[in-house]
Amino acid sequence: MTLFWTLTRAQLRGLLSSVGNSNTRKARPRSALLVMGLFALLALYLSAGYSFALAQVLTGTGNADLVLELMPFVGAAFTVLLGAQSAGTFVFAGRDNDLLLALPIPRLTLALAKLAAVLGENVLLMLCMVLPAGVAYAFRTPTPAWFWPAEVLGGVLLALVTTALSVVLGLGITVVNNLRQGTTIVNVLGMLLLLAFVAGSLVGQVPLMASLQADPAPVRAWLRTWTPPLAWLRDVAVDGSLPALGLLAAATILPFALVAWLVGRSFVALVGGATAKRGGVKTVSV
Repeated sequence: MTLFWTLTRAQLRGLLSSVGNSNTRKARPRSALLVMGLFALLALYLSAGYSFALAQVLTGTGNADLVLELMPFVGAAFTVLLGAQSAGTFVFAGRDNDLLLALPIPRLTLALAKLAAVLGENVLLMLCMVLPAGVAYAFRTPTPAWFWPAEVLGGVLLALVTTALSVVLGLGITVVNNLRQGTTIVNVLGMLLLLAFVAGSLVGQVPLMASLQADPAPVRAWLRTWTPPLAWLRDVAVDGSLPALGLLAAATILPFALVAWLVGRSFVALVGGATAKRGGVKTVSV
């Protein structure tokens, strides 16, 4: 366990360095932390701006609690997009993978440490999206004693499932990136996906607000049908529902555990493909 936590801290520093200073070999922890801090501030700013506006609209219809489902939905999309890039470029194609696989470290421990680093990044961003929504709701509605612990726990649990999705997308990025002209394909698709997300958010903002003012019920029904973990998070925070907490835990922990197990089994092969593309030498873990 000591080896795992030590390796996780090292991988988290490496992940932050790859974000903050990806074009140089020497890491600059301060610049990396600055970049992550800016991402966190951006998430806080976006969440606070939208949360208070949504809460104001929804309070008039008696559905202020819907903000506790809407903003985690945006946060999940945000963390999946950023986490997929981290998984594709750091977990499977990190420049230190060759060295780490040559060390007497179990491949499962190494894979889990890298996943834990991505999870740490996603937890930070998810909490920055979830907690302002809780503040906006609590500003207009009295909250029970368990509300804030439930919001924090729910944000962490949602980060587990978004990390699992991030790793699956990151795996796809790695597979495509290992193909001929794969880097160009990944970059173009990434830009198109980001533009589509931004454009969709801008275009859908006005119709969403109009729908919420007229009748929030269809939006709530859609969220509960297609994203039930968000509804369970609301039920835990507002109603203190223990069955909802169990469902939320199962729906987030189990996918993460399954993805972690699969990555641990295939980590060497995935790293070998990325290494071969860079012209390196494949390594075998101990």
